[in-house]
Amino acid sequence: MKRSLMTSILLALLFFGLVFGVIFLNDPELFTAKKQAQEKQESGIDPNELVTFFVSSGSVEYTRSFEGSVISGAPEKYEKNLILDEAEKDRTEIKANLLGDFTAGEVLAACGGRELKADFDGKLISYEFDAENKALVMTALDYGELTVELWVDKELAQQLDYSSTVRLEYDGGTADAAISHIGYELTDGRLQIVLIPQAHLLPGQHVTAVFVTGVRPDCTYLQEQFIYFDFNGSAYTTDWSEEEQKLIRVPLVLGEHFETYDEEGGEPCGCYEILDGVSPGQCLHALETGAPSKNIAELIANE
Repeated sequence: MKRSLMTSILLALLFFGLVFGVIFLNDPELFTAKKQAQEKQESGIDPNELVTFFVSSGSVEYTRSFEGSVISGAPEKYEKNLILDEAEKDRTEIKANLLGDFTAGEVLAACGGRELKADFDGKLISYEFDAENKALVMTALDYGELTVELWVDKELAQQLDYSSTVRLEYDGGTADAAISHIGYELTDGRLQIVLIPQAHLLPGQHVTAVFVTGVRPDCTYLQEQFIYFDFNGSAYTTDWSEEEQKLIRVPLVLGEHFETYDEEGGEPCGCYEILDGVSPGQCLHALETGAPSKNIAELIANE
């Protein structure tokens, strides 16, 4: 009797073990805390917690970014002396503000009907009177002589020419820049690029140079904050099911990753090209808060 009971218990345990094994092999995430927490969360979502977003479309740019800085330590290049002859201290009017900016053609000082002007945009660094020569000497920073120097890989340099579009990001601002020099001598596998900024930067100021390497005229894309990944690297976004009253997955096929810029604040926004899964203008939904942070580059590499 005891042997029969033990045999029945062992057979029952074996049966439940086989059932567990089959279920686990078909859906191993079912038994993880993450899966259980996700199901619990989705089953109790309040529609008021959802944020609405749309699938974007239009022309996009593909970019590469590199760090650089404005030249420094070369005052002989960007410091200029401006001289007003026959200037006496008690008869000379200083019109420019010390350490203030001025524009080309602006009157910096005047004496006896004579005016001192600069033919460049600059910043007044200092001034002094030369009593012996009866002259006012002003020292100014010439913004036009300040260039940005950085090093890029050979692959990027080969995609650039002197008409390539470049933007500079610095201290929360952005400005256009023109390429004035593309080097041809390799240093540690990189080539030198010299840029002329269309902004008033200072010697030694750090910048990020964003090079536009291509333009896609007709592209469907989503902001990366609304794209999620499974353990196997498969991408998806989410939408709200009124029938089921929960978030559902919308599988995606991704293309290129790129950055777009907010027209108002100039802030870069990471996006992915969508090859399949959604349509331009489609309305989707996601949780407004609590979205998990993702290292996109690492997840893509696991595909």
